[in-house]
Amino acid sequence: MNIYDEFVKSRECLNEVKDGKWTRLDDFKKFLVEAKTNGYGSEHASVTTDGQKTTITYSSPNHPEFRYIDVYYGTESFHGVETVTINGVEVYAMAYSGVELEPFKENPGILECLGKALKEGPKKSSNNIRGLDRVTDSSGKYMYNVWYNHLIDGRTTGVEMIIDTSLASDVKYGITPMSIIIPPKYVVFQCNFSGGFVL
Repeated sequence: MNIYDEFVKSRECLNEVKDGKWTRLDDFKKFLVEAKTNGYGSEHASVTTDGQKTTITYSSPNHPEFRYIDVYYGTESFHGVETVTINGVEVYAMAYSGVELEPFKENPGILECLGKALKEGPKKSSNNIRGLDRVTDSSGKYMYNVWYNHLIDGRTTGVEMIIDTSLASDVKYGITPMSIIIPPKYVVFQCNFSGGFVL
């Protein structure tokens, strides 16, 4: 049996399709929103650290067959992947890679801004697989900006940045990718992401 056949076989129990649509999509979206809300920066997540590796896991009594895992490596420069499984079978994965251009440990407002954006994004819409655009920390100094590119096949790509608003009073917003309209000198955090279903 080749790797493709193994992949298909592992998902046979998940192929709940009716009228050409996966019947678990609504459950998946609800769970992912719950997991994201209770993931990064939340007291409800289970977090373990082993050297440069940090693992965040979340499961829910509302959807016991689903499990969320976010594994990332590094500190100020980092790379990671988050996955959702159903009964141990991966159905969703998103890779991300970023850098703290100003270290969070020296500027806790940046971390506050990121944590708030990542929790508020999914609450606002299940399409916000990362954060909510234009969220700020409590002081208003740091602002989270995100650009999503939702592709036809269920994948999403994008970039998120946090800017120092005290320096960036001349930033103009538009519908083009943020990297074009936000000069790098204002950016204190940047992360690129890409992911979607692996059914």
